[in-house]
Amino acid sequence: MNKKSKSRIERRKTSMDCHNGLVSSTIAHDNSINSIKQRTELIQTDMLESICNEIINLDHKIIFAGIIDFKGTVLVQNKKIQWEILDPKEQEILLAQIALGNRMKKAYDKYFGAINFTISYSDKLVSIDFPISEEILSVFVQKDLNVFQLAFLISNLIKIKFNQSEMKHNAK
Repeated sequence: MNKKSKSRIERRKTSMDCHNGLVSSTIAHDNSINSIKQRTELIQTDMLESICNEIINLDHKIIFAGIIDFKGTVLVQNKKIQWEILDPKEQEILLAQIALGNRMKKAYDKYFGAINFTISYSDKLVSIDFPISEEILSVFVQKDLNVFQLAFLISNLIKIKFNQSEMKHNAK
């Protein structure tokens, strides 16, 4: 092997070692970020479950409180037995429609400001939906409840919970 080829091989090996070091440090960094994300998600999940539990206990006419993601998948929920109005597939479709509607409404935030909540008032049931970051708090109530008062109450509850969470996070 001539000197030139040997030098080229050494440079490649050194370059690969540096690259491997970069990759392994990136992987370690990604693992620590994932660990932080997982801890944050656990804390947030606890808070979201707490919100759902508090809402469902506000009034016996509240039959469902759940957090759904941007696809309509239920992340956390609390429901009363009466919620079994829909079969699981129908419930999945309904929540997907709510999620899609909320995503579509975000396009107008720049003109009208962020939506605090939306109310869908049907003959048998009322749905109140609250966008929370990338998720949606969806609450279903019986029709004869004062939904506007309830919507503002829940909206304030969400703000209080998130402010408390931020204060705890900033204190650490």
